[in-house]
Amino acid sequence: ILVVTQGHHMKRSLGVFRKIFGSQAEVVPSVAPELRFDEKNPKTALERLEAFRTWVHESAGYLVYKRRGWL
Repeated sequence: ILVVTQGHHMKRSLGVFRKIFGSQAEVVPSVAPELRFDEKNPKTALERLEAFRTWVHESAGYLVYKRRGWL
């Protein structure tokens, strides 16, 4: 199964797919580019703020998914 999503979503996405399919299928990541900001080097204050907001959202989302047993 090919999982295509942006890099910041990948950990959570792979975890969900691997939990669902276990050893029944190989789950392969494919990272799509982030268009709102440069993930590796956000240049402006707005890009850095968006990168931080995205990180907080994904970190909280991962914890929620873990707590609900989806990972």
